[in-house]
Amino acid sequence: MKKKNKNTNHKSQISPDVKSGSRPKRRENLKIVVVIPTYNEKDNIEDLVGQILDLKIKGLNIIIVDDNSPDGTGQIAERLKSEIRSKKSGINLDVIHRKGKQGIGTAYAAGFKKALKGGADYIISMDADLSHNPKDIPGLLCKARQGYDLVLGSRYVKGGAMLTKWNRRILSHLANLFVRIFLTLPIHDCTAGYKCYSRKFIEFLDFDHIDSVGYAFQVEMVYNVKNNGFSYIEIPIIFNDRNNGGSKLDGREITTSTKAIFKIAYRYKWWCRPVKFIITKTKNFLF
Repeated sequence: MKKKNKNTNHKSQISPDVKSGSRPKRRENLKIVVVIPTYNEKDNIEDLVGQILDLKIKGLNIIIVDDNSPDGTGQIAERLKSEIRSKKSGINLDVIHRKGKQGIGTAYAAGFKKALKGGADYIISMDADLSHNPKDIPGLLCKARQGYDLVLGSRYVKGGAMLTKWNRRILSHLANLFVRIFLTLPIHDCTAGYKCYSRKFIEFLDFDHIDSVGYAFQVEMVYNVKNNGFSYIEIPIIFNDRNNGGSKLDGREITTSTKAIFKIAYRYKWWCRPVKFIITKTKNFLF
């Protein structure tokens, strides 16, 4: 376990290299992998991939993790993979096909593992529904190359915004307020899904001990960054409402994610120790 960074700056924790003003040495031929989980995104995935490729970022690759989408998203992804490979542009698109809908958290974990095996230096997570603008990728990478282990595309720092229906905005604000208070996180947008991670941080994680299978996965990743001494920064993004398809965030997902937040607190927060003690003693007594 790494020593916790005791920096009290609520905007970011700065790594020693960034604090001193000296940037880490830049390597040529850095590999960047964008991981995109999909479930019923046939109306968006081709447009999204096209916009990412239009950025013409050297060393950029894509991994799509499809949970056997009934609408044929996985087949579209395979076609795009073949088309990109035939152009011999040096860009790769890989597709992970899973047996069914298993949750966005496990989809990201599968994509991250594959990205590490493929030699990724930076891993970007983003939604498939075009709510995350691919044009923000260069900004995420710019900060990552300055030495940050997590660059978070934030809706709630100056310059950021959430252009969605009012009920979605209220739900997002309440969720972030709950997480920030309950887990004592100084990050403004704890539930954001648009992130750039360093290889060092992803290698540090033990995905077998990350329980969050749904949207709470985003919170657990942020919590691990903050509480294990990794550096982070939030940069503003504009979060747009999806143009096609329906939101995957429903009452069941909200309930599952809320339970996952309590599990994170139970595992890590010192004030849960009495609860753990009582539960353990009760189990020992009864069983």
